Amino acid sequence: RVAGLGSFIEIEVLCRRKGEVSRALRRIDVVFRELKIFSRDIETKLYIELLRERMGDRKCRFRRRARSLDRAYP
Repeated sequence: RVAGLGSFIEIEVLCRRKGEVSRALRRIDVVFRELKIFSRDIETKLYIELLRERMGDRKCRFRRRARSLDRAYP
């Protein structure tokens, strides 16, 4: 949930080699189909870009809220 924008889901597949990218994209497409997410629902802009567009010239201020997962996943 992004304040002022709504709810989002991010899907990432880590690739070790460039040749794995097409397979990763197919995996993401499978997840999209299972969740009934259509291409019209996909937002490619960064959250900061969306916030700036929504807020116009008003200054964007952000607080760091998320903790690093490095400790949980070494």
